[in-house]
Amino acid sequence: MKKDQHKEDGTLAILAMNLVNMRNEKGLTQNQLATMSGVSRDKIYYAEINKQGRRIQVEDLVKIAKALNVSTDYLLGVETETSNSNEVTNKTSKIISKWSNSTLGEIDKLIETFNDKGFTEDLKNYLMVSYTINNILHKTLEEIENLTLDKKTLLDIYVQKATYLMEYIRCLRFNIIDKSTFVKCLIEDNKKELQLIDEQAGQILFYNEDKDHKIDFECIRKAIPILEEYKDYLKYKLDNAIEKSTEDIIRTTEEDQTYFNKIRKFIQEKERANAEETMQGNKRNKTKK
Repeated sequence: MKKDQHKEDGTLAILAMNLVNMRNEKGLTQNQLATMSGVSRDKIYYAEINKQGRRIQVEDLVKIAKALNVSTDYLLGVETETSNSNEVTNKTSKIISKWSNSTLGEIDKLIETFNDKGFTEDLKNYLMVSYTINNILHKTLEEIENLTLDKKTLLDIYVQKATYLMEYIRCLRFNIIDKSTFVKCLIEDNKKELQLIDEQAGQILFYNEDKDHKIDFECIRKAIPILEEYKDYLKYKLDNAIEKSTEDIIRTTEEDQTYFNKIRKFIQEKERANAEETMQGNKRNKTKK
């Protein structure tokens, strides 16, 4: 079991490497390959980073191979010479069938449900606001303040991050990032503060020209509780989306009569793996004695 798992992991790693290499060789971005192949950019991305639990499906692999003008065998490392034959050989079929059998196959369904509920957009906003709070407002802002106290020149990366902060606050102020009623109310409640934060973040951009330029860092830090409130709202939405999406999938699978065979196979695999581990453990204990 473990030996098969190592082989599978190795094949997935080879696939990830070959996908990246072939795409780069063709001078394609992930978005361009997605358009050419008809396979979503997310699926290509997950295959390229060898994302655990997101194994590519055989029909998608064939489409990608066709778009790259190579064989599926080459992408999987079954053959070392590039070929434009996109037929799925027996070796490739066996490899991919193992992937299908080793998972309940509900992750793609879950992702689709998330997208239907606007989960992806909320997740992007959550990651963005978290980064802005933790990296920019806590860490970077303190570094910038220390440099200005010593009247040292700000590196370009600090200027870029200050520009990002100003643009982010501005986009939030004018409902460009999130048009939800909650955010509109949040902006209205903190209208004056957000304007001042925007202005003071902008002052950082002029510091290198005039090191006596006054910047109110405490004013900028007032963005933290406002953004924390926005972050909490997004977390609440994401938690609800996950719960509802999971419930939807549970309802669907409960009505799917063929699903019984999948879960029975899944449980059998778990039992076999556990029995194998127990047996190996007993052997080790006997050896020690």
